[in-house]
Amino acid sequence: MTRFYIVATLSACTLWPSLAHAQSHGRHLDDPPRLAAYWELGGSTGFTGNVDVLITPHTSVRAGGMLIPSSDKDTPRRGVLTVSRLFGRNGNYLELGAGVLKTHNLVAAHVTEVSRTASIGYRLQTPGYVGRLFISTPQPEGHRTKPTLGVSIGKTF
Repeated sequence: MTRFYIVATLSACTLWPSLAHAQSHGRHLDDPPRLAAYWELGGSTGFTGNVDVLITPHTSVRAGGMLIPSSDKDTPRRGVLTVSRLFGRNGNYLELGAGVLKTHNLVAAHVTEVSRTASIGYRLQTPGYVGRLFISTPQPEGHRTKPTLGVSIGKTF
């Protein structure tokens, strides 16, 4: 059933028609900055650095990760890739997203896990600033069953 919701969310994010005014070539009030870089704390990723690109005025693709620089190949690390649909205007959005999360050596040594993730929350994206407050699926550690609160703060370009 969870797989159905993730596929449905990803489909809605990519296939939802763009608004007619967003398809024109001029910059509008509801044309937020296309590129954002931010730190995320909480949610299904724990702590990550992220790059987020608006591929349409209301659809974003995010890639992020956490890596502690070390020469040890068993250092814990994680990566996330999500697609989100933004509902709203003027920089204030309801954000619905889904994607995949890959972790290595986070729970036990020499264990790599790939899991699904989904989130819903509020996003403020204006020239120079991006902030997110959201609830997402639990971290893939097996013992958590409740959704997790997360916050993101960063800069737009």
